[in-house]
Amino acid sequence: MKTIALPTATISSPIAVHPHRSIRQRKVSFVGETLPTMPPPPPYKSRSSSSASTSSTSDIPDLQSLALDLLDTLYNTHDLSRASTMIHPNVTLTHNDSPITLGSAGSKEAYLEHWRNRVQKFGPGLKAHFREAVVDESQRKVWCVGEVTVGKRRKESVDMLSFDEQGRLVGEEDWVRVIRTRRED
Repeated sequence: MKTIALPTATISSPIAVHPHRSIRQRKVSFVGETLPTMPPPPPYKSRSSSSASTSSTSDIPDLQSLALDLLDTLYNTHDLSRASTMIHPNVTLTHNDSPITLGSAGSKEAYLEHWRNRVQKFGPGLKAHFREAVVDESQRKVWCVGEVTVGKRRKESVDMLSFDEQGRLVGEEDWVRVIRTRRED
């Protein structure tokens, strides 16, 4: 049997780091070696923030304000003429995962007619208070959570509103459940 002399191991030379690994993944350091520090990440800047860098945000509408204003106009003030300025001509409506047919031509008019019928049926008993709104600016969607009063029934509602680049409503989906009182249980 033949023996081969192996060189003695030393730790005086640094370990080669794979080029695809970041410095943070390197966990071994040697005496006297200083690892370079990573710079801190850049500060987060929202596209809707007023301090955005080179692009102008004055032409990007604030989706949360648009959604809450539209819902307030439809549910609380019942001003359908004002609401019509905030709605795209080809709007869609879905209630509890069931699409509501608004007609192929003139869906904006059919959408407003749907709200006119609700206002006539429930009158001042149609109110809403939305307590939370979450915005997804990349998809131009706003999720609003709140309580809706329809007649004498209170309902928990989640509304998802989709907007176009001009800030007009292009789609509304809502999911509603009745809030039960102890007497009903």
